[in-house]
Amino acid sequence: MKGKWKALIAGGGATAVAVLICAAAAQLGVPKAAIGAEESKLTGGMVRKPAVAGQFYPADPKELEATVKKLLAGGEPLPAGAGRVAALIAPHAGYPFSGPTAGKSFRTVEGASFKRVIVLGVSHYTSPAAAWIDAADAYRTPLGDVPVDIEARSRLKEAGIPVLSGFGDREHSIEVELPFLQVALQPGWRVVPILVGSASPQECAEVAKAVNSVVDDSTLVCVSSDFTHYGEQYGYVPFTGTDSEIRERITALDAGAIKFILAKDASGFAGYVEKTGATICGRAPITILLNMLPRGAEGRKLAYTMSGDMSGGFSMSVSYTAIAFTAGAVAVESTTNKAEEGKAMSDPKQLTADEKKTLLTLARRSLEACVTGKPLVTSDLALTDALKQKRGAFVTLEIGQNLRGCIGYVEAIKPLWQTVVENARNAAQEDPRFQPVTPPELPKIHIEISAMTPLERITDVNKIVVGKHGIMLTRGFYRGLLLPQVATEYGWNRDEFLMHTCEKAGLPDDAWKDPATKIEVFSADVFGEEGK
Repeated sequence: MKGKWKALIAGGGATAVAVLICAAAAQLGVPKAAIGAEESKLTGGMVRKPAVAGQFYPADPKELEATVKKLLAGGEPLPAGAGRVAALIAPHAGYPFSGPTAGKSFRTVEGASFKRVIVLGVSHYTSPAAAWIDAADAYRTPLGDVPVDIEARSRLKEAGIPVLSGFGDREHSIEVELPFLQVALQPGWRVVPILVGSASPQECAEVAKAVNSVVDDSTLVCVSSDFTHYGEQYGYVPFTGTDSEIRERITALDAGAIKFILAKDASGFAGYVEKTGATICGRAPITILLNMLPRGAEGRKLAYTMSGDMSGGFSMSVSYTAIAFTAGAVAVESTTNKAEEGKAMSDPKQLTADEKKTLLTLARRSLEACVTGKPLVTSDLALTDALKQKRGAFVTLEIGQNLRGCIGYVEAIKPLWQTVVENARNAAQEDPRFQPVTPPELPKIHIEISAMTPLERITDVNKIVVGKHGIMLTRGFYRGLLLPQVATEYGWNRDEFLMHTCEKAGLPDDAWKDPATKIEVFSADVFGEEGK
């Protein structure tokens, strides 16, 4: 493969090589008919035809499907309890280079069902706006047409994001993600193709607010971006040296950016890119995503690779990263009403006194083990069938009347005893609102456990019984949960309980009235340590 075309396919088209990309269609023999629009048999509207099939990925449908399946097989699903995948960052270079990394991103949603997939791609060409939506009604790949979510597009247009035609005809950043989505996801989803230009941090925040207006539980957000483009062909040579030295410097440069991404720090990420000049082509789409993510979302780096390792040299190299964000364990506000401890709830799955004692012992030992580094011993405890049953639970840590940490699993994904062990540790070390618990604090901490019943979705809030039910509200990325005892402690009525749960989710306090907000209730067997 000739040098400049190798740069094109490996880099996926950094801004510095936009001219190369424009010339590529003619010189690589791309038929004119492959770029542009025609009527879609699927939607009856205009279809955006593939621009880089046969270049960045196979044009033959069978070969493309086999290639994508092989790339997906190279990834791993997220561990049980990781939560719902809400957003991905995946590279958009040619599949021989970035495909294995992209496969690790999309593997996390293989078999999943979504109603809508928002793809935030970077524009390597003319940018008529900070961000805009392609006017096509469908996107075509060799695997078939992907319909555009017309309703979401209309709502985004009303929110201030223009709908434009022609500006994305040659752009590949959205197109190359679609075959992965077509193979990985259950059919029935529609795409929202959003191209992003050289948007400022403020413009990114405004776009994020608009895009979030169409995000719900059945929406996946995919950001298309490669990372550092190094070499004279990309106009970026901030350091030189041997291949191993350059590789180390590039890795450190990307690691700094990834750190801000995983921390969901939009301003920190934008500032880092500005300071270092890091040639992350999708920096604006990434900044938009970071502005969208709520505090409770958790980021995971799945893979990091470099084209220099594949080509055998680092005079020119492009980095690729796979990242997934999940809406998983929920940190919740909780207080302990000592007068209510041990009070029987009307739930039929109430634990016995001995089982509660066992769970509290497990929680205490897990807390002390994670703080002191000592091994966790459980072999002397009797684990009954009830404790082995899968069940959601939260562990709350308090010092005096002050919350010190509270995290749990909403859904029944693990045996109850294991859920308690893991979340005692999580509450001590992973609650984003607090620093990790220290050894001197251990004797002061009071532990409370809330063993949950399964979630039940409701549409009539009159079914909520204050004092019995806890509430979880979900809308898009946003999720908030309050345990049953919170409303009792603060003396809230039903509407106040709903309002405070909305606030906990980061939503307007009347969001519970919106049909787009999912309301679920549960009961909990609540019990805590005595004498602390």
